[in-house]
Amino acid sequence: MIGIERPILHAQIDIDHAEPGRLLHVITVHLKSKIPSEIPGQVIDPQKGIWRAADSWAERSFLSSMKRMSQALEVRRLIDQIPDDDPDARIVVAGDFNAEPEEVPVLALCGNVEDTNNGDLATRVLVPIEHTIPNEARYTLFHHGRGQMRPHARHP
Repeated sequence: MIGIERPILHAQIDIDHAEPGRLLHVITVHLKSKIPSEIPGQVIDPQKGIWRAADSWAERSFLSSMKRMSQALEVRRLIDQIPDDDPDARIVVAGDFNAEPEEVPVLALCGNVEDTNNGDLATRVLVPIEHTIPNEARYTLFHHGRGQMRPHARHP
């Protein structure tokens, strides 16, 4: 059995006092890190990160990617459900995706028409806000000299 450690949080905020009922849906995520998941007996020394075999490391890394994708799929299903109930809803997804913008979990969350080939889904596409920030100001984290950002997306 694969357990997911980090549930999503979905809050609804009434954003228009003049017209109550107009909701902003805020979904926060912390997807599974790329650190290999635990499988008992596969690590010789957990403190030093010494693996029993290369396939043990690969299996644990694969398990982590499955967990991350499972969480992304759960969020995508919620994103797709919200407009069914409220076509005028505004949606913001924010948090730590532990994935780059071109990786499958983030692409699944965005739901780009280019990936689905279905123009009818255009109103459900999430737009990564980092695309609106100049490259020199885009990064929130530097790891081994490489700029990284925490992905955030919003629904127009």
